[in-house]
Amino acid sequence: AVWAVIAAQAWRIVPLAAVIVMAGLVAIPEEINDAVAVDGARTWRKMFQVTIPLLAPIIAVAVLFGVILSISDMSLVYILTRGGPTNSTQVLSTWAFIKGIEGGSLGQGAAVALFLRRFDKQSSVRAVRDSLDYLARLWQFRAVARQFREKRALGAPAGAERGNGA
Repeated sequence: AVWAVIAAQAWRIVPLAAVIVMAGLVAIPEEINDAVAVDGARTWRKMFQVTIPLLAPIIAVAVLFGVILSISDMSLVYILTRGGPTNSTQVLSTWAFIKGIEGGSLGQGAAVALFLRRFDKQSSVRAVRDSLDYLARLWQFRAVARQFREKRALGAPAGAERGNGA
């Protein structure tokens, strides 16, 4: 029963994660890819030392969305297994429903649902904050790269932007 829920959840989450990662790949500046090509890095080195580290915050957001959707999604678990044999596929939302609505203990169901809401909110706020920080750093990098290209186009010497003379 657990593997059926995992497979169905993966079937639902993978397309969302793919779209998020594709957006992250598009956001990587061409200057970085050009610099890696000039340095002579091959495909594997480029992937593991440039692309994946730049995509780490984006991948973290995709994983976090997957975890939040999996934990808070009651419908899939309830329809497939109703919590499974010996509660093996139970998630917090189905547990809150079974305790509160089916079991008649509204207080316990509300307490579980309140914990679930707090967990979702904290995780979402952290993911958004980390993503905005990453985007700000990426924007700063693009601004510095644009300034460098402008100075190079004007014919400034190579060390002039650092104040090394000439």
